[in-house]
Amino acid sequence: MDSPQISATAVLLDTERLQFQEPFGMDLLHFYPSRGSLGRKPERATQAKVRAREEKKKKKKEKRSKKKEKKKKRNEKNRKEIENEKKLARSKTRIGRLGKSESLKSEG
Repeated sequence: MDSPQISATAVLLDTERLQFQEPFGMDLLHFYPSRGSLGRKPERATQAKVRAREEKKKKKKEKRSKKKEKKKKRNEKNRKEIENEKKLARSKTRIGRLGKSESLKSEG
């Protein structure tokens, strides 16, 4: 079996042409700025994105809490209505029973 051969080519750079025209020029050998910030890392978010994300999260939380509050009020209202209906039904039944019991006593 033949083992694969690795061929490497060498690139000679012309260092005489490599000149820095301005203080913040590009280093053509490595392709990054010769001075100053190298910029943010690719995986890092900018501060504006971080703020926007936090703002979005805050709005979502407020919306969710408003929705919960609304639901809570609605449930409370429904519960009170049901409770009132039950009281009314009980009072009607009691009145009906009282009337019947009195009529039974008078007959007997």
